[in-house]
Amino acid sequence: MRREARLLLGSSVDSLVLSIDHFNRCEDRGRQNATLILLVHSLEMLLKAGLVHRGCSIRDKGESQTFGFKTCVSRALSDGSVKFIDENQAVLLRATYGLRSSAQHHVVAVSEPQLYLHVQGGLTLFRDVYRVVFGKDLAKVMPPRVLPVSTMAPLDIEELFLSQTAEVLKLLAPGRRSRATALARLEPLAVLSAANEGLDEPPTAMALLRMAKRLRDGASWQTVFPGAASLGVSTEEASHRVHLRLVKKASDGAADLTAIAVPAGTPDAPLIAVKRVNELDYYSMNHSQLAKAVELTQPKLTAYISLLALKSDAESSKEFAVGKMRLRQYSPQAITRVREAMETESPEDAWRRYRSESPKAVTEG
Repeated sequence: MRREARLLLGSSVDSLVLSIDHFNRCEDRGRQNATLILLVHSLEMLLKAGLVHRGCSIRDKGESQTFGFKTCVSRALSDGSVKFIDENQAVLLRATYGLRSSAQHHVVAVSEPQLYLHVQGGLTLFRDVYRVVFGKDLAKVMPPRVLPVSTMAPLDIEELFLSQTAEVLKLLAPGRRSRATALARLEPLAVLSAANEGLDEPPTAMALLRMAKRLRDGASWQTVFPGAASLGVSTEEASHRVHLRLVKKASDGAADLTAIAVPAGTPDAPLIAVKRVNELDYYSMNHSQLAKAVELTQPKLTAYISLLALKSDAESSKEFAVGKMRLRQYSPQAITRVREAMETESPEDAWRRYRSESPKAVTEG
């Protein structure tokens, strides 16, 4: 192994041990922040060690600073000559990085089940990469009793989001004056959902406020957090080892998640199988339903669909043949993309640009 890779790998193991130590500590003061900051440092050093070990530079030519976390994830995921993580692992990495950013630069309130999900999931990812890239067994450098970071059983995604959004709604009740606390609780949920959409950055304050308003107005958590609706989690415990993995919906998979338990130590075995039983379960909205979900008039939604080329995005929409008719349906990904566009371009500006680029556009009603 190259000397630089060995040094990076040693640093990553050190931070992992400290992260687990903080997670399991009795004192709560600063526990969440310290756990997340050390965990992300551990994972970043692991990614850099893997890149160096496989012959990839971790600096741009002429630069003294090494790549940041997001660039390391991108290289480890998409560089064909060195690739050693998959899309599912990238989701967990993005989500954990997003939480760490919030913890380090502002305020975030992470529930205990969600913190467990990130720490145990990060440990599982570390163990997998440590074995696949370096051919090493993490149990040889850490006591086996350390490897399960907790004996608590994590909630599934639906239970997690139901319980946390219920707490947020209590905090938003009239007279509570707890909006800041509510948004701090909302942010980890938004980060996890965004990570499954390929986003690295925490949501803006305005985006969190809109999410809070939609929840208060009665929207379901699946509608407010469409990225999380296609995630599942499962664990398998044996011989002092707990495997926990997030998996996102496969491109040909379904709305229903089926957990498959496999023996701990099975190489590269996913712990969730995802199957799309009916594609209309995924592409579940027509044009008017999508307009209602994003709180736009149908003409203004048409403007965003055109400007974002959503009809060409297979993850956002699909055309179905029903007899002699052709029906265009949209998925939760379309909600996410339209809302992101609304962050940077108002509906009025989008409508004006659409009309200027599409002379035949109908008049706004």
